[in-house]
Amino acid sequence: MTSPLNPIRAISSVRSKAVVFAYVLLVAVLSKAALAAPSPVFSSIYREFRTRDHRGMVMRLPEDSVLPWSNLYASLSDYQIGYIRVNLTTQPNCLARVCEIGYFATSTKEQASLVRGVVNRPDVIENSPITLSDGIVGTYHHVNHRGVSAGPFSVVMWEQGGQYYLISLPGTSPTARQQIIDIATSMASEEPVIP
Repeated sequence: MTSPLNPIRAISSVRSKAVVFAYVLLVAVLSKAALAAPSPVFSSIYREFRTRDHRGMVMRLPEDSVLPWSNLYASLSDYQIGYIRVNLTTQPNCLARVCEIGYFATSTKEQASLVRGVVNRPDVIENSPITLSDGIVGTYHHVNHRGVSAGPFSVVMWEQGGQYYLISLPGTSPTARQQIIDIATSMASEEPVIP
């Protein structure tokens, strides 16, 4: 025969389980926040982005763990209203091609030609659809550029939240392809930077 349930023991057990659940949930949330935060490389971009008038645009930046470079510097440049570009370089404030790694860009729908123009060219030899995150579909492009100072490069493009996003990085090897897709996936997953 079983004894009747002690109400104080039952309440204590429920309370203990609730505390454990709350603790596990808090650790999970804090771990995700600690692991999936935009790279500190972009802290100056945040400050500068928030001081400019971007007419309601947002920027998405990748988390640190997907960036394969040890010496990375970022600078913000606006070419036109409706277009934002983050240059990635191996040296601070360097605009020469010798230290350029690549760039991230975003545009409004009105300025989409600035982003889409990068892949609407005859030297694009691959256009492959890719899934980034939460149903966001982008396109990977292999561009076989034959210019004086640039070789083949990879581009990922996607539309999210009414803006177009683009990442352009050198190289088209399987490793370079996976790196740019990982960066795009991270950017699509991160909360946007809002001025």
